[in-house]
Amino acid sequence: MEGRNGSVSVEPAPMRWVLVRRFFFGGAGAPDFRPFLNIVEDAHCAIETLIGARARGASIPDLETYLEQAGSDRLWASYASVGPSETRHVMRRHPERVLAVGETALHNAPEFVIPLLLDCLRDTGSVQRRDSEGPLEILSRWATHVFPGTRDAIRRRSILFDTTMH
Repeated sequence: MEGRNGSVSVEPAPMRWVLVRRFFFGGAGAPDFRPFLNIVEDAHCAIETLIGARARGASIPDLETYLEQAGSDRLWASYASVGPSETRHVMRRHPERVLAVGETALHNAPEFVIPLLLDCLRDTGSVQRRDSEGPLEILSRWATHVFPGTRDAIRRRSILFDTTMH
């Protein structure tokens, strides 16, 4: 798809992520991606594309630096969705973002995220920001929005129980 100013956008997004991974991170002789970050129309969209490429195996230098510069909860949540190590990175660097990325992060590293959500609950009590859900809503949805009696339902509730008891 051609965008404004002659730019090109590949749709759907997963195809774009794979193409970026192969073109820029496919091995020796691949062009440096950094100059392109200076000319993109939407830096957040470009970072999201890099996160998608990372999720598909690209090793992207300085990706966390670009995330820091963007300062977007949405991008940090997207990064946390890549895997357990990315989730732990986000939660170690930015525990204050636990309400914004908590639901995504719970899927990758629940033992790491649950204590942060409980700390948030203890620190804020019943007060929460209007633009986000509280820790109890996030935990409840994670623990209950699975098929009853399945291994995943039992696993989630066991993790929640074990983590709250320690």
